[in-house]
Amino acid sequence: TEAKTAVGALEKNSTSTSAVLDRLNALGIDLRDLQTRNLSLSPRWTSRSSSVDAPPEISGFVATNTITVRVRDLPKLGEVLDAVVRDGANTFHGLSFGLQEPRSATDEARKQAVADAIAKATLYAQAAGVALGDVLSISEDRAAAQPFGGVEMVRMASDVVPVAEGELTIRASVTMIFAIAD
Repeated sequence: TEAKTAVGALEKNSTSTSAVLDRLNALGIDLRDLQTRNLSLSPRWTSRSSSVDAPPEISGFVATNTITVRVRDLPKLGEVLDAVVRDGANTFHGLSFGLQEPRSATDEARKQAVADAIAKATLYAQAAGVALGDVLSISEDRAAAQPFGGVEMVRMASDVVPVAEGELTIRASVTMIFAIAD
């Protein structure tokens, strides 16, 4: 929001932010799923005149407020986006998808990573003409949920703001060191 004075810009911003927060609440977004990430107030400067000696002047003030919103009910996402824009939100900084409870999916990915490492180590040992021995060490390289933009994209229900939720791919990578059996 912009105004001639700092107080005016902040007051306008507070009014718009309150309307957005009220709308989110009315749409069933829990307070724990809302967080202010940035609140700023800065002067807006006029450009210099044709005279090199003329200093820039403050022509007004700009206030911004960034709120992070977690939408747990994905079919509502398009409706939420449309509603907050109608209530004054005018900048959008991205969208990300994740799992509310990632542990079981991550653990399954880890099990698969270990099984894959054992299968590869067995193959390499057989190709080398040796027997695979005991596991000497196991370390996890990384486990993460990543969006996957494959052909299974689903268009979410919204006439105004369509959003494709797609799939999440959970990846895990392990390093295993085996002994060679005698």
